[in-house]
Amino acid sequence: MIKRAVVVVWTLALIVSVASADPSETIVVVGQADRTVDRQNVQDAIDAASPGASIVLEGTFLLDGERIFISNGPLTLTGAPVDNDSDGRVNEDWGDGVDNDGEGLTDEDDWDSVLEGIAEADGTPASDGMLDYYYNRAISIEGVTGTAGHIAIRHLKLTTFDRGINIFPEYFWGTKRCEDLVHTGGQTQHVTIEDNWFENSYRDIVVNGTGRDMTAQRNHFVGSLSGSVLLIGELFGCIRPDGMDDPVPMGVPLRNRFVENRFAPDANGWGLLSIVSEKTTVRRNSFAQGWVAVYSAGDDAPMVDQNVVANELYGIAIEGSAGASVLQNRLIGGFIGLDGALPSPNSRFANNVVTGSVLGLVLELWASGFTAVNNDYVESWDVDVFLDDTTFQNTIIVNDSTTTVADLGTDNKLIGTLASTYHARIPDAARHRREELRKQIASQRP
Repeated sequence: MIKRAVVVVWTLALIVSVASADPSETIVVVGQADRTVDRQNVQDAIDAASPGASIVLEGTFLLDGERIFISNGPLTLTGAPVDNDSDGRVNEDWGDGVDNDGEGLTDEDDWDSVLEGIAEADGTPASDGMLDYYYNRAISIEGVTGTAGHIAIRHLKLTTFDRGINIFPEYFWGTKRCEDLVHTGGQTQHVTIEDNWFENSYRDIVVNGTGRDMTAQRNHFVGSLSGSVLLIGELFGCIRPDGMDDPVPMGVPLRNRFVENRFAPDANGWGLLSIVSEKTTVRRNSFAQGWVAVYSAGDDAPMVDQNVVANELYGIAIEGSAGASVLQNRLIGGFIGLDGALPSPNSRFANNVVTGSVLGLVLELWASGFTAVNNDYVESWDVDVFLDDTTFQNTIIVNDSTTTVADLGTDNKLIGTLASTYHARIPDAARHRREELRKQIASQRP
């Protein structure tokens, strides 16, 4: 039986529905649209919840710059049920090549449960980039002891944050960045982030270190100013406001899955960036606009069945990745449809369709170990396949005699075609953007 109680906080009502201490416990928290109480009310509910409880957030919650902490599971944090259109479908056109009618996803104005961060005067999120503490972050799964499993975050709209959901289980970040770190050594398993709407933030989901076995599915990522999703592992530089860089060791994200999400980042944002992670699955997502759809520097990563439209620099890029598989994706427009770089043994591009890119497939920057087979390049502006003069020991198998290949490398194997005498090159604008991307990658932080 559910008991109901009304708790008065600063004369504002926090409405809580509490069951007995068992996995069926439900706690309902009603947002007051008040920065003095909203975050603390949610945190109090999490701290009071029994293992297996569900916390239901109703209304708008204006957060105060401090993050909501989750350090244990099982726990479900969910919004109220969403009122869909009469047919429960999205009708707006994102330009991502997806048949919008029938997606079963909600419109942006349908959300009854909203977490809202702090905005600057121009409407962009307040950032902690020049502060010595973490600021304007919504939800943080961190400071885990042992394994925190079966945590679910569902049916929420998160808008205007420096970080939306940050998963960093093996450390607890104290008041001072880079100084008050507590190494708890924990990890996550079976975290689910699904059916949420992320909007107008610098990062939407960040998975660090031992953030493992997470599934993000059926989420919308809209207008991400820097990047929608970031996975980062092994070692990062904790850059302080004084410019000093403190290296902090951490684990490697493992077995994380991104399935059936829709990405429409800002023109300077990316969809999914994976740096030193393993076995990250990217399947049946759609990407429209932005800088890069998927950039992976992780091993054993399958990237299958995406729709990618009009990404400025790369559609899907893999770099230094052993055993990566880029299969059955559809890419339209952009400078480079598919890109491979650095030694990447047993990595392959297969059965992809690239339409209207300047260069369909590019291997560059000492790329080796790649196989490209049975890809369809349609109306490339320049050349279909380009291997720069640093590449070696890659295999290109072409089934269509009209496919154009420019091979400037050494000991690359071409099957079904001869290298063109035409010396293609990566456009200067693309080279410049690639250098900017590399600088951004080098400066990533949790």
